[in-house]
Amino acid sequence: MNSRAHFVPRLALCLCLLLAGIGASAQSSKVFFSAPSNLSHNPDDTALAYSTHTAIDSSGNINVVYVEYDCLPVSPFTCTWHLYFTRSADAGMTFTPPLDIANPAPNDSIYGPQIAIDRAGNIDIAFEEDTATTDVYFVRSTDHGATFSLPLNVSMGNGLSSEPQLGVDSHGYINLVWTTEDLSTNTFSVYFSHSKGGVNFSAPVALCDATQNCESPQIAIDPRNHVNLVWAAATCDSCAEDVYFSRSINGGSTFATPLNLSNSPDPLVTAPRITAGPAANLNVVWSKGTASTNQIFYARSADGAKFSNPIAISPGTGNSSYPQLALGPLRWQDALNHAAQLQPLLARMVRASRSTSSSASFAPLDAINAAWYNDASGDVYFSRSINHGISFSAPKPVSTPTGSFGTEPYMAVDCEGRINIVWQDAATSNILFTRSNDGGQTFSKPRSASGSPSYSFAPQITLDATGNINLTWFDSTTPIEDVFYARGTSLNLMRNDVRALPYFDFKPHKRDAVLQLLEKARRDLTPKDHSLAIADLNNLLQHVDGCGTSPGSNDWITNCSAQLKIRSSLNIVISGLSQ
Repeated sequence: MNSRAHFVPRLALCLCLLLAGIGASAQSSKVFFSAPSNLSHNPDDTALAYSTHTAIDSSGNINVVYVEYDCLPVSPFTCTWHLYFTRSADAGMTFTPPLDIANPAPNDSIYGPQIAIDRAGNIDIAFEEDTATTDVYFVRSTDHGATFSLPLNVSMGNGLSSEPQLGVDSHGYINLVWTTEDLSTNTFSVYFSHSKGGVNFSAPVALCDATQNCESPQIAIDPRNHVNLVWAAATCDSCAEDVYFSRSINGGSTFATPLNLSNSPDPLVTAPRITAGPAANLNVVWSKGTASTNQIFYARSADGAKFSNPIAISPGTGNSSYPQLALGPLRWQDALNHAAQLQPLLARMVRASRSTSSSASFAPLDAINAAWYNDASGDVYFSRSINHGISFSAPKPVSTPTGSFGTEPYMAVDCEGRINIVWQDAATSNILFTRSNDGGQTFSKPRSASGSPSYSFAPQITLDATGNINLTWFDSTTPIEDVFYARGTSLNLMRNDVRALPYFDFKPHKRDAVLQLLEKARRDLTPKDHSLAIADLNNLLQHVDGCGTSPGSNDWITNCSAQLKIRSSLNIVISGLSQ
């Protein structure tokens, strides 16, 4: 899942149910992961699953799309490709049988699926299919993944089209951006198209100058439904690449003249990443430099018309790459502990309020979290800004004490500021996980979330509304590579889940009874003795064990969908505390 196109990419949409000051012990906030489950279950040793993407809908249902192909072991080596969709309505305990939703012709291939879910629950999926030509296709489900529309060719044969990125706005408008190679000139351009209902798309529009080579587009839909795009471009084959930005404020009908954000003579730039904040501010990171040394750069815009000058946020040695961005709330502790870092921002806000030439803009404070990989030390690094990107904290490695080379990190931050990072560890071939509950001041000791002695790689995490972690990765535990899934939760997150449920999902007075047992488990939990807390949770488990299609007489939660999710969390936490 290379691409990260959600409704607001890389920004966790959470229900902030607990005040930041309401704390719990480190034990009650510790994340435990479920046993890995195989989503693909390839039937033979010749199939290979890869390229996955996950989206969580407003009801907490987990939707996963991935590619799989199976090749004949003898000549003519014909391969059959599939684009599979699977879904869980019970917090990852079970998934539906994989549904083949693309049906390409023999020897056609599929790459880079993207998934987004609109507010009505419609599931939108884009992907690249290589046939006699290479095009970007789109499918849609309006019945929660039971069926999908026939694949629709969106790029319409304007060359070799690839790297689709997908974003859906609050009105349900579907926005697609991709790269197309013109075979007659061997040049690349970025194209855009949009649709209201996914039945018809607008004619593809090239966004790059004809003299440029453009690739690696990314999309972010901000809270005002503006379409914001970034990509890498060079004016000639031997010219330095730079990061460009363009925006549409009319739903993709027209785009502003692209802005060069990096404007650097260094020749190499990696795919930029863009994130839109709650006040429609825009945050962009990229890697730029030479073959021997490159750094992670950051720029920010409050209005999409102009950006701050780029600042380097990574160490100056080695190659820093795979930058990630995730926004989160600025906690009161941050403001108290880092008042000096906030002073430049406060001074800027005061000057703006006194200006007679422009109105003051007091955007809500958010913390900008960045992670990346550096090959000089072999570590995953983290840095953050609490003053709208004016400055960042000193980079700190979070992959130690493993002492081994990590690869592309993946990060997600929930609405209470908890920072979650995963990566592949080369020494153990496991997916490692670390977490910060204090705004990046400290991180937990990295530990395996995949639990596999074989080769695990390409992890991704997606958070649900209360911060539970949905982790996918590829694993060669079986003779071939499969898609694996694990759910991460904690005692604190389970309390959040219960608080998020309405009273009518419970028997009379039983909502408080559930919360009281969870609070008792939290109080009984000590670093050296988990037995009392486990007994409390097992007591609660007896009151959520009757739901299949209807609740049992002893069940305190009468909404079966909600009950199954709480049961899933209980089983994960009990298992984790018992080890």
